[in-house]
Amino acid sequence: MVRALTVVALCLLMTRAFGFEPGKVDFSISFKGETSDFRVMSAFLQASEDLIFKINLPESEQIEISGQGNVVKEPGDRYRWIAPARPGVSRLTIRRPATGAQMTLNLFVLVPADQVEEGMLNGYQIGHYPSEAYLNQAIYLPPPGYLEVTKDMLDIELTPNYRLEQFLCRQPSEFPKFLVLREKLLLKLEYLTEQVNMAGLPVSSFVIMSGFRTPYYNTSIRNAMYSRHQWGGAADVFIDENPKDGKMDDLNKDGKVDKNDAEYLAQLIETFAETTEYKSFIGGLGVYSANSYHGPFIHVDVRGATVRW
Repeated sequence: MVRALTVVALCLLMTRAFGFEPGKVDFSISFKGETSDFRVMSAFLQASEDLIFKINLPESEQIEISGQGNVVKEPGDRYRWIAPARPGVSRLTIRRPATGAQMTLNLFVLVPADQVEEGMLNGYQIGHYPSEAYLNQAIYLPPPGYLEVTKDMLDIELTPNYRLEQFLCRQPSEFPKFLVLREKLLLKLEYLTEQVNMAGLPVSSFVIMSGFRTPYYNTSIRNAMYSRHQWGGAADVFIDENPKDGKMDDLNKDGKVDKNDAEYLAQLIETFAETTEYKSFIGGLGVYSANSYHGPFIHVDVRGATVRW
C-alpha cells in the first residue's frame, strides 16, 4: 500500500516537472452521469432544462455557490439549476470554504435543433444527419441542439487544458459558428493528457486536428456516414511539443516522424484502457498515417464500445 502511494506521488511529481498541471481541486461534482474534479468544467443543456448536480462532500460541510441563475437545494446532497430559456453561457462558482478550493462550471444553453432549416442554422451550414440511427442506437440520433459560438467565446476554458476554439468544425464560415460537444469527450481528453504525462511524455494539451464536424463538412471530406465527430464525441489528436511545428513529435525517438509515432501513442493509451478508471471512457481508437495535408495522428472517441482500427 505504501509502495503504491509512493508510485502515485512520484508520477504526480513527474507531471509537475514537465510543467503540466491537471487543474484539479479537492472535491468533485457529479452531473448528467459524469463526475469531475477539475477547477473548470462545462455542461451542455437544452433551454429551460434542469441541471441536477451533486457535490461529493459530506453533507454537513459548508459549500458556497454563486453565479448566474438560481440554484435550489434538493433533498439530500443534490442541487438544481434551471437553464434559461435563451441560448448562451452562464457560470456557477462552487467554493469549499474549509480549504478555499473553487470550481467554475460553464453552463452552455444550446440552440434547439428545430431551428435548422434546409440544413442551415443562422447562416451556418449544418447539413443533414443520417435518416436512420446506426444499429438503432440512440447515440446516433440527430443532436437536440447546437452550441452557438461567437468570436469572443473562443478562449473559454471548457476544462483546465482545453478551450472552446479547439473543437470547432474546420469548415470555412463567418461567425457565429455552431458546435456539438459531449462532456464525456472533454473528460476523456483530460484523463488521457494527464496519463500520458505520468507515463513520461510531456504534453500540455493534445493538438485537436479535428473535433466536431457538421454532416455537411463530414460529407465534403468523404468521411464515414456515422462518424462520431458529427455528434461531438470524437477527436483526432496528436502531440506537438518539441519542436512545436504543427505535426506529431518523434515519440518513439527513432529520428523520424511517421505512423509509428501514432502507433506508439495508441499503444500507450491501450495500457490505460486496461484500468478500472478508464471504463467510462470506452470507445474507438484509430491510427492514421501522414499524407500531403497532415502528419500522423490518432482518433479517440467515447461511443461506449471498444473499436480499433
